[in-house]
Amino acid sequence: MAASEFFDSNADFYGALEPHRHDSFFIDFISKHTKKCNLLYIGGGGGCFTKTCKDHFQETNLCIVDSSKSLLNKQKSNGIKLVVGKLPDELNIDEKFECIHIKEVLHRVTGSSIVNSKKIVSESLINAQFYLNNDGYILVHELFYESYLIPTFTRTMIFYLLKIQNLLKIKIPNKHFLMNLDVCFYTRRELREIFKSLDFNVIDYYEEEWENSKYSKVGLIRHWGRMCFVLQRQTNKNDSTNISTMK
Repeated sequence: MAASEFFDSNADFYGALEPHRHDSFFIDFISKHTKKCNLLYIGGGGGCFTKTCKDHFQETNLCIVDSSKSLLNKQKSNGIKLVVGKLPDELNIDEKFECIHIKEVLHRVTGSSIVNSKKIVSESLINAQFYLNNDGYILVHELFYESYLIPTFTRTMIFYLLKIQNLLKIKIPNKHFLMNLDVCFYTRRELREIFKSLDFNVIDYYEEEWENSKYSKVGLIRHWGRMCFVLQRQTNKNDSTNISTMK
């Protein structure tokens, strides 16, 4: 099943999102650097962050790119550009922005294996930065699940359990294991290593670690929560083109 079909069929599950504390982290960062919010929101079909931007900033240029038409149709545009597209290379836009917000999307950009998924995530970040103005910022919000002894164990287990579920068409009895869902989560260290390999500097960081629960114990999770990065790519002085100066 294509990503657009999956999110269209699960629009209610992913669309009913309210602003949270981590949204304020990004809003505060944008406020410190500009009075106008010029932002591309990738995977923002739920629309909660752009609504917060509209409420906070007097002047905005906002664009949402999402693979789901159903999610995009759920919101009132109010001057917000709505575009059907997806990572890694089908954003379908022709302008650049000061900020690009990628919220809980990278773990859904998956391939046939974890190694392949990392490669596609890297391609996604490289392609996304071409839509940044010089010295712009990428705001990444992701979830992390880290196990005892081997931090990547739970992530790997989730990745392949979903592959088996989708192949056999037998649903795992957990509301988060949606049919046809594919995800590849990353540990905090893994994601930082991906950013470093692409010459992204972490300008700011915010983290929420959740308390242990029955779910975390069953999943052998030692640390879990959300991580929010503000990234800026190092300038390549040897590149003469405007778009590619963000290396």
